[in-house]
Amino acid sequence: MDRLISPDKDCGAWDLITDHLISTANFTHTPPTIRTQACEAIADIVIAAMDHILSQQKEPDEHMQTRLLKALDQCINYTPNNNYQPHDEKQPPSKTFPEVQRMGLETLNKLLQTSGHSFTCGWSLIFEMVKHVTTTSPSIQLDTASAIDEELEVIDDEIRTERASIDTTNSSLRVVTTSSGGGPSRSSGGLIKVAFASLQLICTDFLGLLSPDCLRQCIATLGAFGMQSEDINISLTAVGLLWNLSDFIQTKHLELEKKDENMEVAEEEDVITKEMLNIDQALEAQETPANFSILWMLLLLQLSHVCTDPRPEVRNGANQTLFRTIMMNGNVLSRRLWSACIWEVLFPLLDAIKMSSIRAVKMMQAQAARSPSLSPLADRDPSGFLLHHSRDTADKQWDETKVLVISGISGIFRDFLGKLYTLPKFDRAWSLLLAHLEDSCLRSSQEVSLASIKSFQNIASQRPDCDCQETVTSLWNSAWVSWLSIGQSITAPREEGEDELQTRRKQLDSELHPLTLSLSSSSAATISEDFSQDMLTVYVGMFTDLYSVISATFSLADVESMLVVLKDILVYSTSPQYRTDIDNLSPLQEAVLKVIRRLDMDVPGIPALVLRDLSVYMTLGFVSLQQENGQKANGSTSTGPRRFTTVTYIALNKKATKLVVEYFKSYADDLSLYSEGVFERIIGAFGLPMKLKYDCPPSFKHGDDKTPLWKFATTGLLDILRLGLEKLHGFGEDVPLERFVGVWRTLVDVLHGSLLSPSTPPSTMTIEELDVDEHFDISVLSVIQSDIVIFIGEERVPDEVIGRLVDLLRESSRLYYVDEVQSHHHDDLEDELATKESDEGNEVLERTSDILGTTGTIVPVMKEAFAYAALRTLFALCSSDNQDHVEVRRRIARATVPVLLERCETILRNYTADEPLLGRCPFPRYLNGVRKEEILFFLKQSIKLKLQKDILGYNETDQGVARQLLLSGPRGHLFYLYPTLCKMITCDDSAVVALIRDCLEVAGSEIGLSR
Repeated sequence: MDRLISPDKDCGAWDLITDHLISTANFTHTPPTIRTQACEAIADIVIAAMDHILSQQKEPDEHMQTRLLKALDQCINYTPNNNYQPHDEKQPPSKTFPEVQRMGLETLNKLLQTSGHSFTCGWSLIFEMVKHVTTTSPSIQLDTASAIDEELEVIDDEIRTERASIDTTNSSLRVVTTSSGGGPSRSSGGLIKVAFASLQLICTDFLGLLSPDCLRQCIATLGAFGMQSEDINISLTAVGLLWNLSDFIQTKHLELEKKDENMEVAEEEDVITKEMLNIDQALEAQETPANFSILWMLLLLQLSHVCTDPRPEVRNGANQTLFRTIMMNGNVLSRRLWSACIWEVLFPLLDAIKMSSIRAVKMMQAQAARSPSLSPLADRDPSGFLLHHSRDTADKQWDETKVLVISGISGIFRDFLGKLYTLPKFDRAWSLLLAHLEDSCLRSSQEVSLASIKSFQNIASQRPDCDCQETVTSLWNSAWVSWLSIGQSITAPREEGEDELQTRRKQLDSELHPLTLSLSSSSAATISEDFSQDMLTVYVGMFTDLYSVISATFSLADVESMLVVLKDILVYSTSPQYRTDIDNLSPLQEAVLKVIRRLDMDVPGIPALVLRDLSVYMTLGFVSLQQENGQKANGSTSTGPRRFTTVTYIALNKKATKLVVEYFKSYADDLSLYSEGVFERIIGAFGLPMKLKYDCPPSFKHGDDKTPLWKFATTGLLDILRLGLEKLHGFGEDVPLERFVGVWRTLVDVLHGSLLSPSTPPSTMTIEELDVDEHFDISVLSVIQSDIVIFIGEERVPDEVIGRLVDLLRESSRLYYVDEVQSHHHDDLEDELATKESDEGNEVLERTSDILGTTGTIVPVMKEAFAYAALRTLFALCSSDNQDHVEVRRRIARATVPVLLERCETILRNYTADEPLLGRCPFPRYLNGVRKEEILFFLKQSIKLKLQKDILGYNETDQGVARQLLLSGPRGHLFYLYPTLCKMITCDDSAVVALIRDCLEVAGSEIGLSR
């Protein structure tokens, strides 16, 4: 052995023996036994030679180490030597045999185990031998592979990229194609395992012996093993070894920096270019911080290659390792490393993941269409293991990877923004990140969409520690634009949303377009139509984080745009699931109200916008109900379901009502509330449940607050009404007449619809509950008398609005109706109105209180006390008891007194006409009750009433001065009714006659004729 390997002698004998054995082992027709013996001989010679070198040589012999490794390299990567090739031209050429390669790899592993610490050279050759098996392992070709490739030629053209940092699309698909037909051969799988054992040994024990260039080769070899498709466990282990190697490289880097403090300064002046990041380009042997920076970047690039592996387990593990590596070392990275990391790793990876996902899904679809029998079972992976339903398709598996990548990149920007914002071209990086987040939010599955918006929120929630606050504000303003764009695209029609996104992509710097291939119109999917409520909740909630930074520059137009988006998001109707929202707000509704409460209400114009939208929120639970009631009133029915079948907005109505009352009281002095019609909208919003009354949906399901919604709304309206009317009239001409009149028209319409609501109480209500509701309506009448009358009588209020309010009181004062079907009128005109035909042809009852003698059945109203209160209010409006706001009350009295007198005269005439019709028959039960109480009440009120001066109209040309004086006095109503009272003096009812006598006496005393 000493003669064979002695460095002082010719090596011809060594070459002769080894070449002959290697040629024999790789010759095609060598018998298996001979080949085995040749392999064993080679292994024995190499191991014996290495042992002899270690025992005889005190100093490492690099020449002999190289000679031994070259012999093993010829076994693994055989290149025929013509001097030792058989000369028979008919024999087929030699080739590499797996058993020979296995022998070479096993021998290499033994050398590393016994003598690895003594190797001073040849590491490059070792990595070449180990890596060689990953490039020559046999693969099984499918008959359909070429057909699938043809189908995907168009896809290739769309997603081909020019960048060299990440180019895994083709290789990934090639692995998918070849591995789908079956597993690896035993020989190739065995070679991979044997070779990887040597690599694993190097990475755990001998990293300190490697030069920077050998470390580069180690990184490349680990990357190759990570992407090989023969053994998934080896791929996962290779990814873990890259993590260990990263830690080693960074440790060495820090040690070198400590040795020379000036190195860092010099390093900062250089920029890592794409050419430096070529894994095949040799590095200098000298250990410098710059070389180790390049090595660390090369390691990240190799990891990023594995991040697009077609196997979910491998690529997900690689992604986790990649982002953990960056996060662990982020605080010690230089500016040039951060720039290279962002532009050469992170953004290319993000785009490549999206493109690989698109291609994998399209390839799966093409393969299924071409050969359905070859498609794997939907519920199993290629190995036959059962898959969860959330991961049983290619797109679902890629969704998991997208979530990892998006979350990882956003986490890096969140945690290291204080370092990143100082990088050159960071504004472009920020714009590109926002563009990708927008795309992932809008065009992805629900899982990816939710993860994307959470990532966006994580970035926005971080308050960066930056010296320049203007920079932060600028970045967050850009984020606000993206937030707004996402919201508008979610709620806008599909075509408008697509056009908006393409426009925003074109606004990106042209240099960024190679990194936005997945955003192009040819690659991107359509905007989703089923965003989850969880995603929308996170989306809305993140605005508060943005607003905390940009509030100082947030304009009124921005607030309006934001509120429009919130309103549209709130009524988003195509989410797959909704949460109950009767007793408590849904998370989305709570998030919307939280955003509104977060706004700076002291900014002029914001209170009006907020109250306007809150008034809309109050109506959401009743809009469809109102439409249904309108259809019923028109005789039509709705054949389709209500738009919202699971969202009730009941809790939102109650919460928004409280906020409206709170905000209105705080900002009632804001002119814009009245000049822009906000006060009018608020009254209308309160009016919807008030009009529906008993037709409102239930206000609770399991909660403690059982107040009906119409009562809740009425209480809220009355709480702000007087304050609002005072401010409205206080602003005077500053409020446009149209808006001023609109408030009064809306208010009277709401009161009319509430007090005269056609809804009927449910049969389950008790008498006590009905009595409570009746007294509640009476309290509304008292508010009309005390808070509304003093404002509605002012000059700017139209007469028709006052007349409608008075008409409301007249209708409310009816105590009974008459069943005309059973009555006998002497007036033929009244007979025509007795009955009507319904839509089904049945007779319905016609009710009226304007009677001229009838024997029909009297039907009292349900709310008798309320009717008396309304009648009492009519008398009070004409009374002179209240001397405040004299002109206002006089105008109201002038509009009310004709209605009151006509009402009273009708009562007297009807009572007088009914008595002779009945003859000696006693009055029906109700006539003895309701009608008698009514006329007694009227006569008593007439005696007490003192009219305001000059409110009773008269015709000056018809009578003289005496009539004018009588009617304009405080007892003018008695003189007006004098003829009717005289006709009733012959009534048989003593109580009625006594009160009539008192009325005549009061009238006589007014003109000085009393005793």
